[in-house]
Amino acid sequence: MVLNQACWNSLLLVFGACLYTLAAPPYEWASAAWVALAPLFIVIRRVTPRGAFLAGSLYGVLFCAGIAYWVYLAVAAYFPFPFPFDLLFTILSYSFFVGSYTGLAAAFSCVLMRSGRPVFGYLGVPALWVIGEFARSSLFSGFSWELLGYTQYRHLLLIQLADLTGVYGVSFLLASSSYVAAEMWHCRQIKRQRARGKRQKLKKDSKLETPHSPIARLPWSALACLTLSVGVVLGYGTFRLSESGSLPTTPAVRLALVQGQVPPAQRWKRVHYANTLSRYATLTRRGIANAQPDLIVWPAFAVGFYLDREPPLQGQL
Repeated sequence: MVLNQACWNSLLLVFGACLYTLAAPPYEWASAAWVALAPLFIVIRRVTPRGAFLAGSLYGVLFCAGIAYWVYLAVAAYFPFPFPFDLLFTILSYSFFVGSYTGLAAAFSCVLMRSGRPVFGYLGVPALWVIGEFARSSLFSGFSWELLGYTQYRHLLLIQLADLTGVYGVSFLLASSSYVAAEMWHCRQIKRQRARGKRQKLKKDSKLETPHSPIARLPWSALACLTLSVGVVLGYGTFRLSESGSLPTTPAVRLALVQGQVPPAQRWKRVHYANTLSRYATLTRRGIANAQPDLIVWPAFAVGFYLDREPPLQGQL
């Protein structure tokens, strides 16, 4: 029975990570982000804080592998690790830069869920997720790749909230939606167990000590708060966009985008620094010969070195 429960929890985490991945580019199923965390919240309600940390860490590694798969490609190309050590290094990177924060957020969320006070869960669990996002974006080198709120970038009414809270306000709203969905699923499972006469099992589940536990009630108050919050955010977005429509128009900005098609094998190798820089400089001069762009944009690998460590190339640039 324990094995079956562990397998079920693992499948839920994989499903949630898939939802998170589908919500991000290139798939951009933004609606999936509203319930992407629900499988994780369902799992951590059933386990201990230590189990919640492991579940949260696994969830972070899984969705990071989905949205940042390129990390493995970069490690395989630019680090002297043979297979499977390059894969192990990538997984450890996912665990350190993402999984550790999602794991801590899940562990503390489990503590709040076990407190038996619904308001702690409704407000605290989404807040803990946002704190985890802020921490992983700020501490050490930071890794803010595809935070939950970024998935809504096409929904202009919704993301106007970001001028007050940053992306973290949008993430909080999405995490709240997932938490409410998880609570409704949890209540549905309780009713099914009661219908099957499994009252004895309910007494052993986390904090479900009596059939009349308040956790077993549908989270109508949380659902009402979520609905009100979404309405307020959309109202604010409508107001902000209507304001922007009355602003004076600004002149167009002319951009020059330069793409030198440098082979991947030549990136990060000092012997190719000067040749790559010369290629981009030549392309740029040709491209702007008959134009006066306001901004010239080079890709990330146009300058694959630290300027302060290569004075001659810095002078040429």
